[in-house]
Amino acid sequence: TGLITEKLYNSKKSGEQKNIDYVLNNCNEDIIILGSSRAMHHYNPEIIGNYCNMSCYNGGMGGQSLLFFRAQEICFLKRYKPKVLVIDLIPYSIKNTKGENNPYDKLNCLYPYYDKVPQINFLIDFKGKSERYKLKFETYRYNSFFYDIIKNNILKPKDNKGFYKISKIMPENLKNEIKNNSIKYNKEKSKEYFYKYLDTNMTKALADIIEDCNKNNILLIISYSPICSYSDSPDFDFEHLIDYINDLKKKYNNINVFNYINDERFLSHYELFWDNVHLNAIGSTIFSEIFAKDLKNLLVKSSINPPT
Repeated sequence: TGLITEKLYNSKKSGEQKNIDYVLNNCNEDIIILGSSRAMHHYNPEIIGNYCNMSCYNGGMGGQSLLFFRAQEICFLKRYKPKVLVIDLIPYSIKNTKGENNPYDKLNCLYPYYDKVPQINFLIDFKGKSERYKLKFETYRYNSFFYDIIKNNILKPKDNKGFYKISKIMPENLKNEIKNNSIKYNKEKSKEYFYKYLDTNMTKALADIIEDCNKNNILLIISYSPICSYSDSPDFDFEHLIDYINDLKKKYNNINVFNYINDERFLSHYELFWDNVHLNAIGSTIFSEIFAKDLKNLLVKSSINPPT
């Protein structure tokens, strides 16, 4: 059964696992974008690549943290060096709240690569000592997404370069809920929460990525893509995340920051969002155009393949 499942996995034609496999084993684009669902839904590689006259791929994946981004980066650096690495960062990317959305649990998408890409074994081992023994069984590697494997062998592939647009507008009830909650924000409580759950494995993963980019002359951009409205949710405490990254910039001089959190072109523009933190198709098009212009300006300034 395990061998059959592995064969089906390797023959998949579409889906998120196909995108994971592409970044780990095949990507060769000039610009690589990493992040969670906000990266996956916000950055249109076609718009960005065309404007900058460079190839571009979106490696964003829903619910993932810096541990996953680090695995992606380790794998593509084995093969080649992109010219630009963009990481769309959110507080969840660097914290472990150990609850329902525990980022360590999300690493099961890397199970098929355990031992086959030994350089990332240590990241999967963070889930627990028993994982390495369970992963000796091929069926265990694929159990959690067996249905997706079947589905992705049937669906026709889409050349979306890893980008998934949200073709919906924000429902009225959600719009009203966001309006009512947007003013609640306890700065000190949020700061305490942020540093309480800051994860040392994830901060180490970020530092390693920064150092790799510096060593390999890769232009690194930490990007905070737009939100619709401020929230009292500690999982979206961008203020203290931004402070943390600004402190890192004092240590590392190769971090470029694109901050769109306070961008008036998006704040309270409900027509551009699906929910409070995810742009819809209209919003992602507008944002990708803005981001592409900012990136092109930085490329010219950095003399990295200046676009014509």
